[in-house]
Amino acid sequence: MNKVYRILFLIITIFSFNGFLKADDKPSDFKNAAGIEEKLGSYVPKDLTFFDENGKRVVLNDLMKDKPTIFSLIYFRCPGICSPLTTGIAETIDKLDLEPGKDFNIISISFNPDEDYIMAAEKKANYLATMKRPMNNDSWRFLTGDSTNIAKIADALGFRYQKQGPDYMHGASLMVVAA
Repeated sequence: MNKVYRILFLIITIFSFNGFLKADDKPSDFKNAAGIEEKLGSYVPKDLTFFDENGKRVVLNDLMKDKPTIFSLIYFRCPGICSPLTTGIAETIDKLDLEPGKDFNIISISFNPDEDYIMAAEKKANYLATMKRPMNNDSWRFLTGDSTNIAKIADALGFRYQKQGPDYMHGASLMVVAA
């Protein structure tokens, strides 16, 4: 593993497990804590609506298209781990034999309800421009949404975040949801 990947792995590991709790270890106020909660065997509500990078309202069910889907919950103005996590996704896709859109889908959702589809479009364009491999534009979606739908998807995926001033305290992880 080269140095960049070792550092990225270490950062993701630290942030993913800082605050990681198993279901039986929940403190009474876990809903307010930042971290990752294991949700094996749970279901994602596929009827949730978001806005894609084009400003079009989309339903999760239509984006998942009966394929495994990789979810990343990020926010576009994050001063910390979100950019390295998303860069790592782009670099990994470049090296895979599997084809995004054919073998799996990727959905990155901003958990900051103040961010909009324009920011999503800019981030998507930036990450796709760094990739060597051509990719169908619909294979990796960048979504924004209202606080209600964001909270529902975050809860379903076990992703906890907490607003602190203009930023958020949060972990970093990728969640894979079976079709």
